Amino acid sequence: MSSKIDDREIRPPKFERLGCRIVWGDGGEPADAYADSALKAFGLGADVVAALAPRGPLAAGFRDVHRTIARLADAAGTPLFVVGGYSSLRPAPDADRFVTDLGHIPAELHDEIRARAALVIDDLPATPATLDRVFLSPALRCGARMPGERLGRSRLGDDVAVQPEDGGAISAADYALGFVDPIEKGDHHRTQVNFGH
Repeated sequence: MSSKIDDREIRPPKFERLGCRIVWGDGGEPADAYADSALKAFGLGADVVAALAPRGPLAAGFRDVHRTIARLADAAGTPLFVVGGYSSLRPAPDADRFVTDLGHIPAELHDEIRARAALVIDDLPATPATLDRVFLSPALRCGARMPGERLGRSRLGDDVAVQPEDGGAISAADYALGFVDPIEKGDHHRTQVNFGH
């Protein structure tokens, strides 16, 4: 996998040019994540497995799919890197996670936020100690809903938000670069990290 990610939108063919393998289904679309054959293909011969987001048809079975991905990655000895969410972070060491108070977040996002946070709170800690896994959370303002300026750098934190006062921001491009960095360096294991500018 390479960190040479430019400022254009990254689509699946571009991921493949970077050395990533997308599991494709019939008809040229990404494979159905609920299909056992597709899930088994995720870890076959891969150096790393990067997991999915709880949106669209995946929302209902998100945690079950990730438990299966974690089991298969562990069996293959493949590290698992999970796209995290800001609300799973804490404002200070040993403080409650932001997910415990979603009053300021639109209600239509609550299920997605809770499902993603449950991975790092409940599901990933319950995995066997042999699973090498990292949960990587962006700053609060990140992604298509809140695009940020690409700076080509980011700050790294653990499960305490880099900017807990206002949630911080990071461009999707800088989050992608930050996501690749622990994969390439291999210096984080069975933990949560977060990125912000």
